[in-house]
Amino acid sequence: MGGTPAEILGFVNDRICEHNKAEMFVTVWLGILEISTGKLTFANAGHDDPAFATGGGDFDIIKTKHGLAVGAMSGVTYKDHETVLNKGDKVFLYTDGVPEATDKDNHLFTTQKMLDALNECTASAPETVIKTVRKRVDEFVGDAPQFDDVTMLCLEYKGKNGKSVKLKAENENLGKAIDFVRDCIKDSGCSEKFMRQTELFVEEIFVNVAHYAYTPDTGDVEISVEVFADKITVTFTDEGKKYNPLEKPDPDLTVPADKREIGGLGIYMTKKLSDEMEYDYKDGKNVLTVEKRF
Repeated sequence: MGGTPAEILGFVNDRICEHNKAEMFVTVWLGILEISTGKLTFANAGHDDPAFATGGGDFDIIKTKHGLAVGAMSGVTYKDHETVLNKGDKVFLYTDGVPEATDKDNHLFTTQKMLDALNECTASAPETVIKTVRKRVDEFVGDAPQFDDVTMLCLEYKGKNGKSVKLKAENENLGKAIDFVRDCIKDSGCSEKFMRQTELFVEEIFVNVAHYAYTPDTGDVEISVEVFADKITVTFTDEGKKYNPLEKPDPDLTVPADKREIGGLGIYMTKKLSDEMEYDYKDGKNVLTVEKRF
């Protein structure tokens, strides 16, 4: 299912409660990171609050309102929280077996000792962060038996993985738009066929914006390209009239061209040339994202 972290937790909680004969529960911290912007949306179902290291500073616990653990009671409403990560920021998630690790004298490792361990390596890679905390926990516990699981995850935001250009949405700038996209993906190892197909859908969408978004005036279109190991995404953003091209029905190609309803063929072709298309309208802007896999 789609949805925000809070919606997903609510859905999962209700499904688990329907079949939870053992009456067990689980704590969950669920986040969705929008890689293109760094926006992190998250919700907490009774889990330990994560530690964030932002702006090159130390790790610190960021406290937010919790919902009930998943499986505890049906009909629970969870709350979404948002933050924006910048390049180099880190998020550290852990189970309570880390701060509650116990030595032979029944002393707890504590959240503060965990933060001290994290702040030994704020500039290190996530793998090193994990290894450092684990080492400090093991040193503290010594030969005492482990009574709870020790699970950790560290994420570092590498920043935007792409380039963008802003052009006047006019036909004479079509060549610049195509050249920009071609330059962004030329080192991806894609085939010439992949390149041509990409150029075709860039042309269709750019011309569509140029002809209809701002009529009778003109305006800008921003094109953003992100290249991943297995795909590219091309995003077109304009401030023209609100319009979702994906709502237009596909043309009936069984009808002769002279009798077919005008329009829709370009978006239909773009759908065929791509693997995924998504439209959103936010902050007064049309945002159309096209995904094409290698």
